[in-house]
Amino acid sequence: DDDPLCQPDVPPPPPPPPCSLENEELYGSNAFCGLIRNKDGPFKKCHSVIDPDIFFDSCVYDLCVLGDETLCSAIEAYADACQRAGVPIVWRNSSFCPIPCPGNSHYNPCTSACPATCVDQNAPNNCNKPCTDGCECDPDFVLSGSTCVNVSDCGCYYDGKYYQKNEVFWTGECVSLCTCEGNNLVNCVAQTCPPNEVCQVLNGVKTCVPKITTTTTTTTTKLPPTPDTCDLDCSFDVNLCNWKQSVNDNMDWIRWRGPTPSSLTGPSYDHTTGNGYYLYIDGRFSNNGNIARLESPENCFTGKHCLRFWYHMYGVADYMQLRVSVLRPDGLEVMFDVMGNKGDVWRLEEIFLPDSDIIKIFIEGFRGEDFRSDVAIDDISLVPGYCTGPSTTTTTTTTSPPPTTSQPLGPPGSCEVNGDPHYYTFDNQVHHFMGTCTYTLSKLCEHDGHLVDFNVEAANEYRGGNTRVSYVKYVNIDVHGYRITLEKNRVVMVDGNIVNLPKTLEPGINIFLSGHDVLVTTAFGLHVRFDGNHRVVVTIPHEYADKVCGLCGNFNGNKTDDFLNPDGELEPDSNSLGNSWQVDNDTRCTTGPEINPNCTDDEKATIASNSFCGIITDKNGPFKNCHGVVDPLVYFNNCAYDLCELNLDPGILCDSLQSYVQACQSHGIQISPWRNETFCPLKCPENSHYELCDSACPSTCVNPASPSRCSLPCTEGCVCDPGYVLYDKRCVPSSQCGCWEDGKHYPVDSEFWTDDTCTKKCRCPSAGGSLICESASCPDGKYCGIENGKPGCHDLSFGNCVVYGDPHYNTFDKNAHHFMGICTYTISKLCSNITSLPYFNIEGKNEHRGNPTVSWIQRVMVEVYDYKITIVKNEPSRVLVNGIWTNLPVNLVNGSLVVTRSGRYVILETDFHLTVSYDTDHTVDVKVPTTYYNQTCGMCGNLNNDPRDDFLMPNGQL
Repeated sequence: DDDPLCQPDVPPPPPPPPCSLENEELYGSNAFCGLIRNKDGPFKKCHSVIDPDIFFDSCVYDLCVLGDETLCSAIEAYADACQRAGVPIVWRNSSFCPIPCPGNSHYNPCTSACPATCVDQNAPNNCNKPCTDGCECDPDFVLSGSTCVNVSDCGCYYDGKYYQKNEVFWTGECVSLCTCEGNNLVNCVAQTCPPNEVCQVLNGVKTCVPKITTTTTTTTTKLPPTPDTCDLDCSFDVNLCNWKQSVNDNMDWIRWRGPTPSSLTGPSYDHTTGNGYYLYIDGRFSNNGNIARLESPENCFTGKHCLRFWYHMYGVADYMQLRVSVLRPDGLEVMFDVMGNKGDVWRLEEIFLPDSDIIKIFIEGFRGEDFRSDVAIDDISLVPGYCTGPSTTTTTTTTSPPPTTSQPLGPPGSCEVNGDPHYYTFDNQVHHFMGTCTYTLSKLCEHDGHLVDFNVEAANEYRGGNTRVSYVKYVNIDVHGYRITLEKNRVVMVDGNIVNLPKTLEPGINIFLSGHDVLVTTAFGLHVRFDGNHRVVVTIPHEYADKVCGLCGNFNGNKTDDFLNPDGELEPDSNSLGNSWQVDNDTRCTTGPEINPNCTDDEKATIASNSFCGIITDKNGPFKNCHGVVDPLVYFNNCAYDLCELNLDPGILCDSLQSYVQACQSHGIQISPWRNETFCPLKCPENSHYELCDSACPSTCVNPASPSRCSLPCTEGCVCDPGYVLYDKRCVPSSQCGCWEDGKHYPVDSEFWTDDTCTKKCRCPSAGGSLICESASCPDGKYCGIENGKPGCHDLSFGNCVVYGDPHYNTFDKNAHHFMGICTYTISKLCSNITSLPYFNIEGKNEHRGNPTVSWIQRVMVEVYDYKITIVKNEPSRVLVNGIWTNLPVNLVNGSLVVTRSGRYVILETDFHLTVSYDTDHTVDVKVPTTYYNQTCGMCGNLNNDPRDDFLMPNGQL
C-alpha cells in the first residue's frame, strides 16, 4: 500500500478503553444490542443457525467506542448474516433503523436478491438466492444502475456494457463518440481527440485530456529530483510542472480553464491572469470523502522555505476539504487543513516549512457531501526563507477576472411575457401579440465559439372560447442537447418524458419549484421561469448583449430596434413582429389578430380605481416600495388592457397584480400584504399554506436543506407546513420520502415458495394487491428444503467470512477479531501453489471516518480471471473494471464473472461459486466454496474448521 497515510511500521492505535459497567449494561439491554440475542425478539429463529453472541459482543464494543449511532449497522450485520443463511428477518420499522428508499422504489425486508433490471427484467423469476432486505423498484419499474426507472426509460447494453439513457461514452481508443438514446438504441459518430489531446482514463472514465508538454533538453538521462534540479513553482498554464497526480487516491485533480461545469461551486477564472488554467476537483464524478492527491518530487529542498499557493473553496458542501501535509522519515504531518465553503474568492495561504528533512509534499482535495464542492488551487511557489505574513489574509474575487482595459460586464437582462400576452423585452420595450403559434422568445444568434448556445420558445393558445386573446401554453428550452418543456400546471418534461421535481441535469442544469413558478437555471446564467399559467421570464447574463434575437429583442440597450425580424429588418408593429418569429414547424396555429380593446368611460374609471388596476400605482398601496424600482405604469396599462378586453374578469386582475408582485420581489423589494380572503385569495393544496415572502428554494425530499443555501430573493406562494417537504409538486411528511404513486406511499412487499417442492413462487407486487404466482425451480447446485419451517432453495457447503463495523473480522472458521489499520489488507486469497482451482485475491482498503481510533472498509478489490474489480464506498450503481468505471450489471468472461446489485449490496459472483458482497459502506461478506478447504489465507483465515490457526501470517507462522 503506497498510501502516504498508511504506515505499516507504525502500530495501529491501541484499542479503546473498556466500557464502563453502566454503559455495558445499557448497551446490552434489549433496547440496544440485546435485541440480537433476545429469545423473544425478531431474531429468535436465527439463533440456532447463526451464533448471535459474536455479533452481540461486537455490537456492544462498537457502541462503547462510537456511541448510539452505530446501533443500526451493528444489528444490520447480524440480520444480513441470518438472511444469507436463509432466515428472513423483519426487524426494522418506521422509527427504528428505517431504510429511506429513492424514487420509484420502496423498502422490503425480504426482497428478491436478483432484482429486475433493464438488462434482465425477468431476473426475480429465475433467482436462486435467499431474499435480502432493502429497496426494490415499484411495479413497472426496473433498475438502471441504482435508479428505478420505467421500462421505457431503460438504457443500452452495448459491447458487453450497460449505459444509462443519455450517457455519452467513447469506444476503443477514443475512435468514436457514442450516445445511448435509450432502449438499446446507440448512436455513434466517428470522432477522435483533438490534436492537442490524448485518449486517457481520467477518474475512471475514458476521455480526451490535454497532452502534457515537456521541454526537451540535451541530457538523455532523467536525474532524480535534487535541490538544484526540481522546481515546485507552477501556475498550471502549461502542465502540472514537477507536481504529479498520486496513483493512490480516488480521483485526480483536473486542469481547467474558465468556470467549472457545475453552477454555484468552483471558480470562474484562474488566479494568475484571469484567462489561464488552474487545478480543481469535480464533485460530479466522485463521492463524499473521495480524495485527489497531488505530490511533489522527493527531496526537493533543504533549509527553511515558505510554501505559497492560492486556493478557492466555494460550494454548498459542508465537508469539502483542502489539506497540505509533509512526509518526514518519522511519518506524515498535516501543515494546513481547512473545510467548508469559503466564498467565491481566491485566498492566499503561506506555510512555513522549517525542516530540511521533508521528503515530499502532498496537496489533497476532499469531495464533500454534495457534488457542489469544487476545491481549486493555483499559483504554487516555494521560496527560501520565512513567510512574509499571516496566512489566509488575501483574497481575490472570481466573479470577474482581474482588472483589464475592457469595461466590466453589466447586469443580466430579463424579458417577461405575461397576461394575454404582453412582452417586456430585455431593453424595456413593451408590445402585445395574440398569435396562437409557437414563437421564438430568445436564442443565441451570433455564435462566437465562447457562449453556450440556447433557444427559448413559447407556444400560445386560446382559452375559454375567447379567440381574441391568447395565453402561454408551454415553454420549450433547448440547451446542452436537452429539450426541457415547461407545461401548464407546472408539469415538466425532459426530452419528451415527464420528470419529478427537483431535477438536475448535467452540466449544471437545475429545475425546481420556486414560489408560483417552475424555475430552470443553468451554470452559464440562463434562467427561465414559467408559472404554468401565463407568465414567463427569461434572464440571460450580460455576455449575451447584442448577440440574441427573438420577441425579447437583442439586448443592446436600445429599445427602438427591438422589432427586428429574423432577417434583421424592422417590422412596423407587434403583430407582424410576432408572426415573423413563428417557429417553422408549427402548423396548428393562427396568426395574431389586431386587438384594440374598447371600454366605456365607466369601465375605465372602475379599472383605474384602487379596487382594480389602480392598486398598482397607488402611492399609499401595498406596492409603493417598488415604484422606484419597477415602473408601475407599464404594469397598470397592461392590467387595464386585459380587464378591458376580458370584461373585468377578477381572475385576470389577480394574475396582473401577481405579475407586478413577482417582478418586484425578483429585485428584492419587500411587498406589503395585498391578498385577503375576499381579494385575490390564493388557495393552497393539502399540507401547505400561503406565505407572502418565503424562500425561493423550498425544502424537498431531494434537498431538505435547500432554503438555507438559497441565494435567490424571497417569493410569495404556497409553502409546505412544518414537518412536510416537497415531493415533486405535493407536500408529503418528511418521514415518507420514499415513493408515492396515486396518493399512496407503498410499504414492504414479500416473496415466498408455496410448498416444499419449490415449484411455485408467489410475490405481492404492492400493498393491497393480489398475489402473482409463477412456476419456478431451484437451479443447479441448489436443493429445495425446509429451514426454519419455510421451504427454499439452499446453498451447498460454503465458508463465510464477514468484515463489518469498525472493523470486526468473523473468519471462515468463526474466529472473531478486531483490527483498526488504515492500509490495504488481504481479506482472502488462494495461497496454495499445487492446485488447479481458479486463483482469486480479495483486498480491502480501510479508512478513518472522523475517529482516529477505529477504521472502516473504504473499498474492496477482487482479482479474478485477469480482471481487477473494485467496489467503492457510496457507489451502488457502478464498479471499477481494471480502473474504468462500468455501470452495473457487469458480465465478463462469457458470464463466468458477473457483478450485480442485490438489495443494499453490490455482489461479485464467479462460476466457481466465489461470492464477494459489499454494502458500499461498512460490511463485506466473502463466501468461498469448501473446495478451497485449507488453501486460503488472509484476514479471513484458512478455511480448515480450526479457528486456532486463523492468525497465520503470510510466512505460515502464527
